[in-house]
Amino acid sequence: MTTAPPPAGELAEDGRGLLPLAAATDRWGVEELPGGAGKTVWFECVRPDG
Repeated sequence: MTTAPPPAGELAEDGRGLLPLAAATDRWGVEELPGGAGKTVWFECVRPDG
């Protein structure tokens, strides 16, 4: 699933890390791990020649 990064508030201490990822990749997504143990962030980059 590719989505827009959630907006970060002006005083937020986190929430901006996905902006560079979204800008530099072709597809990305976030999957929550079972039991709230964290999450996996994945991305795909398409090669210009392939």
